[in-house]
Amino acid sequence: MKTYTTCIFVLIIQFSFTQVERKNTEFPKIQTIPTRILTKAKGFALNESGQWVSAQNKIPYPKPTQEEIDNFVSYDLRDIKINDTLYCLFMKKYNTGWFTYPALMEGWNNTVEAEWFVLKKAEIDSVKIFNDSINYIKLTPIHQGFVETAYYHKKWNNATYIAEIQNSIAKQLIDKEEVYGDLIFHIAPYKSSNIVRFNFYSLFLSSPSMISNEYKPKDPKGKYSSNELKIFGTNILFDYCYYETDLLSFEKLFVIH
Repeated sequence: MKTYTTCIFVLIIQFSFTQVERKNTEFPKIQTIPTRILTKAKGFALNESGQWVSAQNKIPYPKPTQEEIDNFVSYDLRDIKINDTLYCLFMKKYNTGWFTYPALMEGWNNTVEAEWFVLKKAEIDSVKIFNDSINYIKLTPIHQGFVETAYYHKKWNNATYIAEIQNSIAKQLIDKEEVYGDLIFHIAPYKSSNIVRFNFYSLFLSSPSMISNEYKPKDPKGKYSSNELKIFGTNILFDYCYYETDLLSFEKLFVIH
């Protein structure tokens, strides 16, 4: 009887330990060093007087009311493994900041933020960019998000941004969040001139993001009215604004066929 009672007691103890076992969610494994990266390009924008304005790593806004259409520090591609499946992480780093005294717009503090997209690796590997034509490549991300710094009044930290992306993806998986919108690689290479023009942005219901400010030039058919022309998501975008770099620099990110 005593032996039987002891066995029951042992089984109860074992069952109890099984019930309280803890299991952490497996974090995505992200490559710390990019496999491909683009770090330099000149930005151009056409103003309503027909003059092109330009800046390094920045598309300046063609009107003095806003500073820029867009800027970037780098665009890069790296591997990411989620639940034993290999994907590709596309990330844009860009300059931003915050005012110490926002009401007075004084005391500007520079920082860097990032926007990132998890893409199917097979789709990235099959991207083909053809010479002497405007290539419109649309990919639907699996996950996407930001590494935010300016809102929290903090500087970019190379030691923590990978962990922030891992946490964000793990949370999206648990919450079963859906991604809305597409990532657009809009690329116009001209090998004979050794230049590549491009715009990278995301598009949801024809409204672009992943850019600082949307540019809506006047509709040429309504030149003297308030009609505005939507250019993102169309090839006429290159008539108004783009980045431009040399072929060698661009092919550090994407190969031209």
